[in-house]
Amino acid sequence: MKHTVKVPAWWKNTYFIFGFLLLFVAILGFLRGARYIMDPGQPFSEALPWYYVFASLIFFVNGYVSHKTYLREFHALMQEEESDAEVSRHG
Repeated sequence: MKHTVKVPAWWKNTYFIFGFLLLFVAILGFLRGARYIMDPGQPFSEALPWYYVFASLIFFVNGYVSHKTYLREFHALMQEEESDAEVSRHG
């Protein structure tokens, strides 16, 4: 009996979730102004929305790399389990 396991979804990777959140904050900064997204007590910079865009890109790259690595390990594990099941069935 072969059971099917769903391939993990990319959007469940927290790097992507935080990347989208940072991008959302950046868009708010572009629309409402950099002061709107400024952290209290931090020095002001007009480039603040661009910092958030850059940070979101870093998170997206990390998400892509970690998801690809996870998929490679996932498929290797599935092949290993399949071959173990084949061996136990025949021998």
